[in-house]
Amino acid sequence: MKKILILAIASAFVAPAVMAEVTVYGSLRTGLEISRNDDSVGQSVSRFRLADGDSRIGFKGTDKLDSGLTLLWQSEERVRAGSANPNGTTSIDQQGWSGRDTFVGLEGNFGTVRFGTAYGDTIDNALGDFASAAGDTVDAAGGLDSSIRRGNSSPTNIVMYASPSFGGFSFKANYDFGRKSSTANAYSYAASAFYNSALFDIGAAYKRSKDTNQPSINTSVTSTASFTPVSGDSFSTYLIAGQIKPINGLAIATGWQRVNTTTTTGAFGDAHQDGYGLAATYTLAKMAYQLAAGKVDNVKGDNVTVSSTGYTTYNGSMTYALSKQSQLRFSLTYINNQNNAGTYTNQGFGTWGTATGIAPVSAGGKATVASVGLRTDF
Repeated sequence: MKKILILAIASAFVAPAVMAEVTVYGSLRTGLEISRNDDSVGQSVSRFRLADGDSRIGFKGTDKLDSGLTLLWQSEERVRAGSANPNGTTSIDQQGWSGRDTFVGLEGNFGTVRFGTAYGDTIDNALGDFASAAGDTVDAAGGLDSSIRRGNSSPTNIVMYASPSFGGFSFKANYDFGRKSSTANAYSYAASAFYNSALFDIGAAYKRSKDTNQPSINTSVTSTASFTPVSGDSFSTYLIAGQIKPINGLAIATGWQRVNTTTTTGAFGDAHQDGYGLAATYTLAKMAYQLAAGKVDNVKGDNVTVSSTGYTTYNGSMTYALSKQSQLRFSLTYINNQNNAGTYTNQGFGTWGTATGIAPVSAGGKATVASVGLRTDF
């Protein structure tokens, strides 16, 4: 009996030492935001609110396997330090467990493979991989990531692969198991290839979805919107982007993306829309600046151009490092939708959606958004 008791006490002290280490991390982002929306008939709405800037908290760890591989795991959750909706509220479906990247994966000489939920797929992450100057610097208000780059998806059942670097060359791929119904089998796949160097980065990405004309196959874990696969519909997109880094701290990026949709209903079956833009970032000591301009052309399909269905965006941002983990942030965004920009929203096209959470800009509408806020990481 004494031996059993001694072993039990010893185990209580030994167990914590052999348990896998867990890292807790996160980012809290909040700020004051003022926005003005002007519609096509002269009406305007102004809002002033405390807005969350995509805050999150996460837990992650690794386990060295006997085979020599490393098991990776992560559970990242959405939290809010301010309102998530334009009306100043935060819905229950906009925060909580598994709201962001949550996965189990394996890492080895072959690269990394992850299984689980992804806050963004290969297309979503593409600019960050090979045109970071065009990516978001202040959440959803910066760069070309929130204007020309479309095809956003937050899959709940995805496999993602990332290769190691081969002399600067890398590639990624994913398969989204999608959503099934009695008449359709929606799924998607995507891949990207890119080259990174000290002087420049360049790459391309492709995504195709079957039995849907929308970018997202299955409803995001943070969304309550309904989705029904449609047999015969499809969505695909091509993205080419790159950047040069001529001097220390400066990067100049450009990108082009085409979105294609096929639908079994509507005015025409096949359509496409092109977007392109230019962005630059410059970092000097504690200051970082970004300027970006994006333009999306008219929807074209069946040898017909649908007039006034494009939009333009302009934005600028500045951040000041208060410490290694905290920063002060400013941003200014202007959106101009053409008169028919919302005509084909049911085909994955349409208005420029939101800027840091403001109400969607209507067809023919304009919006200006300014924000100042704080971010701290831990």
